[in-house]
Amino acid sequence: MAKSKLPHNPTSRVRKLTIDGTGYSCEFNFRAYAAMHELTGISLIKGWDPTLIDAKEIACLLYAGLLTHHRDIDLEFCFNSLRADNFGEIYSVVLEAYKASLPQPKEGTNPPKPVEKSE
Repeated sequence: MAKSKLPHNPTSRVRKLTIDGTGYSCEFNFRAYAAMHELTGISLIKGWDPTLIDAKEIACLLYAGLLTHHRDIDLEFCFNSLRADNFGEIYSVVLEAYKASLPQPKEGTNPPKPVEKSE
């Protein structure tokens, strides 16, 4: 008997992306936060301004997001996967997965401002 496909869960933090015809699951959790901090010094848990990101950090963000579901992924794969023809789509999905990992602000409160990255 074939398994039925489950409907998309809008509260899920997992986002699907395709790189060169292969599907991947991207999710940000504490494993991903720690990986990003170790690789770049950026603390995703304290807040972060995605408009200040550079090419290395984008590859590291992709790596961090894929790490939970794809333990065999390495950073070199992420650097090689980003190209002019797919960069926008991949970055959009990864950023959406990161935003989905953040707690929702309580009604009537202002979210904290992002912390500037340190050089």
